[in-house]
Parts: sequence; C-alpha cells; structure tokens
Amino acid sequence: MKIKTSAIVYGIRYIRRFGLRTLIIRIIEKKREKDSEYQSFYLETKASLEQLEKQRMEVSHWNKKEKISIVTPLYHTPAIFLRELIESVLESSYENWQLCFADATQDGDENQIENIVKEYQKMDEKLTGKKSRICYKKLSQNYGIAENTNQALAMAEGDYIAFLDHDDIITPDALYEMALAAKCAKKTGKEANMFYSDEDKVNENRTAFFEPHFKPDFNQDLLNSNNYITHFLMVSRELLDQVGGINKEYDGAQDYDFILRCTELADNVIHIPKVLYHWRVHERSTAAGAGSKDYAIDAGKCAIESHLQRMGENGKVVVTPYFGFYRIEYGINTENKTEDYVLFADQSLKPLNADWKQILYADCSRKKIGVVGGKIYDRHHRIYEAAFLEKGDWTGAACGENVFSGLREGYGGYMHRANIQMDCDRVSEKCMLVKKEVLEQIEDYEQQIRTPEFSYIVCQKAKEMGYRIMYEPEVKMIFKS
Repeated sequence: MKIKTSAIVYGIRYIRRFGLRTLIIRIIEKKREKDSEYQSFYLETKASLEQLEKQRMEVSHWNKKEKISIVTPLYHTPAIFLRELIESVLESSYENWQLCFADATQDGDENQIENIVKEYQKMDEKLTGKKSRICYKKLSQNYGIAENTNQALAMAEGDYIAFLDHDDIITPDALYEMALAAKCAKKTGKEANMFYSDEDKVNENRTAFFEPHFKPDFNQDLLNSNNYITHFLMVSRELLDQVGGINKEYDGAQDYDFILRCTELADNVIHIPKVLYHWRVHERSTAAGAGSKDYAIDAGKCAIESHLQRMGENGKVVVTPYFGFYRIEYGINTENKTEDYVLFADQSLKPLNADWKQILYADCSRKKIGVVGGKIYDRHHRIYEAAFLEKGDWTGAACGENVFSGLREGYGGYMHRANIQMDCDRVSEKCMLVKKEVLEQIEDYEQQIRTPEFSYIVCQKAKEMGYRIMYEPEVKMIFKS
C-alpha cells in the first residue's frame, strides 16, 4: 500500500503534539470504524420504493405543503457529482422544494456546469409541467465558501432552508422527513425552527456506505466540543432572518459558526434519528479526514470562542487529538462560592489528575450546569462508570446504560465520545459535583446518599430545575489497589 507524503508529514506532526500512544489508539479506532457492518444495515433499513410511494400519497393529502429551499454553492464541481446531487433531489418523495445553485466556477469549467444545470432544468419542467424548481446563478468571481453560500441563500424562496454541499447527496426521503418533523412540531404546539438528521459517508462512486454518524438529541456541550450536527441541516425562514447569513470570517468552519448562532436563538431544535445525508469521501473533501483541510481547525476554534463570548461564558478552547474536536477549559465563575456546591467523591478512588477539583468547580459554576461528573476506571484501567444516557441508540447501548463501560484508558469509543465533554442524563455518584440548591430541593437527600438511585434522583431534580448534566472526561479517577 502506497502512503502519501502528506500523510507521513501529518503523522509526524501529530506525534509531536499528542504522542505516539495517542496516534496508535487513533489508528486502531479508525480501523474499527471501517470494519463495521453498517453497509448491510443501511441497505436493509433505507426507505423502500413502496415506502417512498406511501410518503408521496400521504403528502398529497396535507393541507399545507411548505416549501423547502436547498442551497448549494458550486465551485469546480465534478460533473458526475453535480448530476448525482441533482438526481438525489429530483428523486425526493416530498416535491415542494427549490434547489438553489450559486456557481463561483471560473477558468472555463463554468460552461460545463451551467449546461448540466440547464439540462436538468428542462427535465424538471417536463416532469412537473411548470417552471423548473432548479435555480442557477453564475457568480462573477469566487467570493469564498461563506459568501458563495449567501448568494445561494439570496435565491431561496422557501419557508425552510436546507444546506447541501456540492459533492454530497441526500436520501429520497430526506425532505419528507424534514417536512414531517416540522409539521408534527406545529401540531403538538412545540413549533421548531431548527432540524438535523443522522448521516453517513459514501465513497466516490457510491458503492460503499460507511462510518455512520448516529447523533444524540440536541446536546449543547457536545456541540461546543464538535460540530456534530453538520448534515442534514434545515432551519426556518424566521430563524435564518434572525441569525443572518453565513459569516466569511469563519471560512473553513462557516457551517459550525452558523449552527452555533442558530442554536443560540432557536426555540426548539429537533433531531431526526435517521440517515438522510451521504457525505461523499474523495481526495479534496473534508470527509476524507484529518489533513485534508487543516485550516478548518483554527476556524472552528474561533467559532467556539465567539459563541462563548456571546453566551457570556469564560473558557479557553483547546484542540484535541481528534480532528474537528475541541475541549473547553472553563474559568470559575467568581459570583459563586465553594459552599454553593457539594462534592461527592468515593473514598475508594484516587484521582489521576491533580487539578480534578478545579475542573469540576469551573464546569459546575456555569449558569446552566447543575451537576458535573467525571470518568472512573477500574483497577485494569478500563472505564467503570462515566456518562449515563436514557437514550443509548446512538452508541448502540441500551436505555439508561453506562455507555462507555469497558473502554480501555485513552480510547474514545464511538465518535470519541468517552473523551469529549458533553451533556448526559446521569453521572456517577462516586465522582460528582452538585449545585447545593439542587440538593436542597430533594427531601431528606442525606438519607438517600448511599442508595443506588442517588445520582439518578439528583440528576433528575437538576433537569427539572432547568439545569444540564455535564460529563467531564478530564476528571479521571481510579479504584485504589
């Protein structure tokens, strides 16, 4: 197997920054990701032709079919990628859509791209008997990914706006699932203005689907660590108008900045737990992995820093060994005092890092955090307890399970989550810091400390009070020998 020089250079830089052991762990985990049996699972569970036809029939009886505008900036897009993108939209079971292309291609390729778009415009007009739903604008120059996207946004007429990269494709049921989620949210009185789905990767010629990203419901601290939302994203017209367009100051992570700004203003963020987007892996794509777009790392860091400033949070953003993943070293909120918190630490444990208490207090001093818990290893240096989730579907764990149990020290597991800050449903009572006001709302809490349900009771009460439960992987404890 031939190894590219760029990969060797990246590997050397990685070792210097994070160490040889971390690189070896990353290689092992990456191989495990590729060895999964996802391909057969996806092919068996994707929407069938019969299901797609049922969706079309269902939509035909809807009183209101809101338009979804899909925006895609083009730039030297390979002809086959463009054709497959357009065809993936044309095959949608939800038909009230608009596809908006802003083409910044220069140096002669633009004629080929424009001709392809015109070909499909005619095909669409013949299919519907109306003006084509595919819109095209030739840009006079390449303004950069952010401004090019804004040019496409300016063409959008829809009630909702969705984002599709020029080398990717959506599933035939993607728009239907998005429209259905919006419709159901309105019906229940919990109108939402931001939606995202699960996604996977597809190879260049679409013969292999791999590395699925099964996502949790909206998770603010996970989003602060990584742009896990990414694709497929749809926002309401009202939210887009509030947020404004894409900010060119964050080119390379412009989507991350946009998503963070949207979540700051969104009334309700809905996760659709289905793979609706195929992120194509090819030589020039970010999906190809670390090293293909290193400049995006710094842009992502800046996006998080700006988000923290807007939210009034004090924290230093640090790059992790995982491409596109960060951790935030929060500063202690001086408005609160030590006596405002209660620390629970099992005497059979010893800390692996000297600053563990400082990290816990800094995290828990954040206004929206009620409980913070760390990572506990057994004597064999495997995770004994860490984060607990009520919905374990995105890791393959059962409901309420200790999702990282058994992982060896240093290993991140699925999507590196064992080593990434995130919100969860419960942490271990063996190592947790709790805002005192939460405990004061629990009747006779001191009598329940030794019960198996204690951390569950505490975390449930914190959530009832509007607080989040934070998992902090940098607080590491191990059972004493």
